[in-house]
Amino acid sequence: MPTTGPIYRVGAQFTEQLNYSNPLNRPVETVWYRYEMYFQLATDYGVVFIDPPQVSVEEYLFRYGTPSSPGAFVSDQYPVMSLIPGSYHYQPICEEVWVFVPQDYRPNHLKSQQDVLLSNYPIVHTGQYFVRPIL
Repeated sequence: MPTTGPIYRVGAQFTEQLNYSNPLNRPVETVWYRYEMYFQLATDYGVVFIDPPQVSVEEYLFRYGTPSSPGAFVSDQYPVMSLIPGSYHYQPICEEVWVFVPQDYRPNHLKSQQDVLLSNYPIVHTGQYFVRPIL
C-alpha cells in the first residue's frame, strides 16, 4: 500500500508530494544532481564487492581535511550524484568519491558534478561501491 510522505521542495519551481511503496521501511535521503534535489533510498547493505562497472555512477561525499589527513564529513551537505535514472549508463551501484574541502566551506555550495570537478578541491576515488538507488 503506498504511503504518503512529507511534502518536499523539489527544484526551484514546484513542490511535490513524494508517494512511494516502502515495504522495507527504508529512510529516504536527499542528493544533488545538476542543481536539482533528488531522493535516494538509504541502504545498509555495506560495500558491494564487484568488478568495477565500465561506466560507474559517482556519489561525491564531502569531507574536511586533506587526502593524507581526512577529517569529518561535512554535515548538512547533500551528496552530489554523477548520474540519475534516465541518464545514459545509470545503474544503482555507485562509487563513493570523497571531495576534501576547507573548514570555511559553505554546505551545499557545490550542487553538480561539474561544480565539483571545477572546484579544484582534492578528489579521491575510494574504489568502494554501494547500492544507492535513486527514486
